Amino acid sequence: MMRLELQFQRRRKIPWSGLAVLCSALGGALFMTDTWLNLDSSVNQLQERSAQLAVGLNEQQRVLTQSRMEASPAEELRRTEQQKIIASLQYPWNRVLAPIELDEEKHGAEKAAENMGVAILSIVHDQATQISQIKVEALTTPAIIRFVEKMNAGDTANHWYIASYQLQKLSVPVTVKATILNQ
Repeated sequence: MMRLELQFQRRRKIPWSGLAVLCSALGGALFMTDTWLNLDSSVNQLQERSAQLAVGLNEQQRVLTQSRMEASPAEELRRTEQQKIIASLQYPWNRVLAPIELDEEKHGAEKAAENMGVAILSIVHDQATQISQIKVEALTTPAIIRFVEKMNAGDTANHWYIASYQLQKLSVPVTVKATILNQ
């Protein structure tokens, strides 16, 4: 008869190092998940807090705007006057007054003497419409015309013209008063 011979294989060893790595990976994953959940909840809390602060800020701005609108008429008038003063101080007055000033160095003494027959009585300038009005007085109408031509010679942006004139027959000598405007 045949004899049966059994050979048993050795049992495999349990890979303890692999199980340790697997357990540490699972522990790390659990730690990262917990950290992520904590950070997510803190971000949500911070977003809610930010939204609450934004609502509070908007409310404060609305109350402040409303209180400004409910300012007394005297305060509103004072504020309007201050804005007008600031606008007039920032206005480029040199551009308005440049055509009026006589410049002997630029035009020579002959041109300056030519305009000596014209006296400027008043200058009015409206900043909103950019229109200037000059009231002048001269001995003759041609002197006023030369004055207007001189003002138009250097400035192409503004066109000066005589809006009206009037002979002053009661004065001695007879003079001409004119109103000069620009466009």
